[in-house]
Amino acid sequence: MKIKVLKWSGNGMEYGDYNNPENWIGGFYELSIEYRPFDDEKRLNEALNALCKSSFFNGIWEEKKYYKKHSISLPIDIEDESVNQFYGTLFLSEDNELPCVISVVRVSGESDWLDIAIPQATFEKKYPYKYPLTKDLNPWLNKVDEMYT
Repeated sequence: MKIKVLKWSGNGMEYGDYNNPENWIGGFYELSIEYRPFDDEKRLNEALNALCKSSFFNGIWEEKKYYKKHSISLPIDIEDESVNQFYGTLFLSEDNELPCVISVVRVSGESDWLDIAIPQATFEKKYPYKYPLTKDLNPWLNKVDEMYT
């Protein structure tokens, strides 16, 4: 098995690697945060703002092509029955950056959700990834969970 190393430029993942479709295929490793009561737009925007200010996150871009160029303006409007999807990166260490998708999900009458998802294709290229994706078979996953929690 050949493992491709994603290029690190000292300033983060290179544009070409971030936008390479091969890094975005397959499933995702996700953290989903439920917000109740529902329809609390202020609370979801505060969560997005906190994410942007955190030291382990870079983004939020409306499209992958805007990587490190045009961040969205907060607060965002969250319509009923909507999924707002954005892009960013997560830092596991100074030289270990992973692409991610940030989704804000609203379904009328149900909880709102903030979801952060890392493409498994990226894990497969950066780590000795073994199926099924469990901590027993993939101890490096503990580092990801430490960052998430």
